[in-house]
Amino acid sequence: GCHKYALSNAHVFADENDGVVGDRILQPGAFDGGISPTDTIATLYDSVPIVIGTATTVRNKVDAAIAATDTSKVAMVTRSNGYGQPRTSTVSPQIGLNVQKYGRSTALTHGYIDSINAIIHVGYRSGTARFINQIVIKSTNASVPFSIVGDSGSLIVIDGGSNDRKPVGLLFASSGDNVYTIANPINEVLAAFDITIDGD
Repeated sequence: GCHKYALSNAHVFADENDGVVGDRILQPGAFDGGISPTDTIATLYDSVPIVIGTATTVRNKVDAAIAATDTSKVAMVTRSNGYGQPRTSTVSPQIGLNVQKYGRSTALTHGYIDSINAIIHVGYRSGTARFINQIVIKSTNASVPFSIVGDSGSLIVIDGGSNDRKPVGLLFASSGDNVYTIANPINEVLAAFDITIDGD
């Protein structure tokens, strides 16, 4: 049968590596006043462990987790001030592609892919983790960051053209000055869980 999942980061849904299958996922999150079980929208289903370390042998590709849910609990579209519904087919990242995302902290923002195949060191509670093959995004408007803390887990989609709204990345980190947003290639994320985007 067909199962529905909510997609986010392991550091969001799975409390980095401390979550267990069945953990309740709240919307709004606990940080925003969400209360269990009233605000439960999903339960943790699967998570890719984050390997802590910065040696070249550490090759994290995704910070990702999925939670079991159903369509009575989650919508497949962004809020009315967003871009609408993502499309099912995805795009591989290329430098210069225009992208957009809708997130908890900064809502709808626009940017472009500044670099691909990047090696990034990301700080977590338990230490620093090395990621490879990452997407680096800059905002098209220098005075408005593409993302800030709290936007983690946002789906990044193409902005405009024939590929408009096709997913390209999963947002999971940003530079300390918020100039750069870091995303996992969405195809790596979907392959990790053998899932597809429920889009149009």
